[in-house]
Amino acid sequence: MIFCTILMNAERAYTILDASPGLTPSQLKKKYYKKALLCHPDKQGDPEEFRQVQEAYEYLSQQKDPLPSLLESSMDYLSIDPSTLLSLYVLLMEFKELVPPILFTEIEKRMPPILVIHPTLADLVHQHVYLYTHGDKRYSIPMWHHELIYDEFIVLCRPEVTLDEHNNLTYEVHAKVQDVFQSGLWIDELQVRVEAKELRLAPFQLLEVQGTIPRIQEDIYSVSETGLILLQIYLS
Repeated sequence: MIFCTILMNAERAYTILDASPGLTPSQLKKKYYKKALLCHPDKQGDPEEFRQVQEAYEYLSQQKDPLPSLLESSMDYLSIDPSTLLSLYVLLMEFKELVPPILFTEIEKRMPPILVIHPTLADLVHQHVYLYTHGDKRYSIPMWHHELIYDEFIVLCRPEVTLDEHNNLTYEVHAKVQDVFQSGLWIDELQVRVEAKELRLAPFQLLEVQGTIPRIQEDIYSVSETGLILLQIYLS
């Protein structure tokens, strides 16, 4: 008779327990208990399957998961630099579906509370600030900034329109040829006027104009410099 022994490894152990990498010890134990109850010999389960479940749990319990330890050492370093930590968090959020949840958990443990603001186009065009009370302090937060770091919290501004890093905006406009060449083009949402002489008699054209959305400057409240607007104009 030939006996074949399948050596335990991490992939097989996770498969046996219906588990996945990144679980905490308590979560792994819950997976183990659930599987063990289903195949326990006292409940007329399969003894061999029960043995494999025990072996899988013991194997994973003894393994040193490199992710938490790596995060621990990395986060200890990153926590002294909130700006770097925030940049990492924002970058990872773009790939949220691909990043283990434990990574966000570890980063968030070391970050101040995050306030997410969703400015409208009107908020940006009219240079609005967001009034926010934290503890016994009241803050005026300029909503044209992408991220701001305060001592007690972090602000992420996620507007309803897409701006580039210099707060330039691309905007689509549809208008009637007759109306445009009679009185020019007034875009109320942007507070921008385009004179008829600046336009061509073409169904589609691009025109760059000065906007009112402030650029990001060292003085966070400064509105002395504003971004450009690239108008995509469709005439019919």
